[in-house]
Amino acid sequence: MIERITICGLGLIGGSLAMAWKRARPELHLTAFDRREVLRQARELGVVDATAEDVAEAVAESDLVVLSAPLRGILYLLEEIGPHLKPGTRVTDVCGVKRPIMAHAREMLPETVTFIGGHPMAGSERRGLANADPFLFENATYVLCPPPGLDAPGFSRSTKICWS
Repeated sequence: MIERITICGLGLIGGSLAMAWKRARPELHLTAFDRREVLRQARELGVVDATAEDVAEAVAESDLVVLSAPLRGILYLLEEIGPHLKPGTRVTDVCGVKRPIMAHAREMLPETVTFIGGHPMAGSERRGLANADPFLFENATYVLCPPPGLDAPGFSRSTKICWS
């Protein structure tokens, strides 16, 4: 069961996810990792329950980690978080580019962690937490890209949407 979520990157997409989860599942504990000024803004807006300027601290107790950054940032974060994830943690991303992320996740994350690539088909011409919207994903498709052979509840051959 997912009770603790860390979002690494609180821009438009990461911030909107945080707001949507806060609205739909207020019992979830949300932690954010980002730059100091973004974390201050997140605390002021009440978007998350906790903030961390150290990514290892941010992900240590999480059940789900969402990497919400540009491609280079996600590749860097995959390298940084691997040693700090507890067994059973699920990790996903929100980047439209899948092949390099899926390959890097296989290399960098421990076998005790499940990585499922993701790409929300939603967005805006505006950027940043100030433009986040809890309804951004309403009626939007969210593509999930589980790795080949994933044997997890909720995924069957017919629900696998894309492959790396």
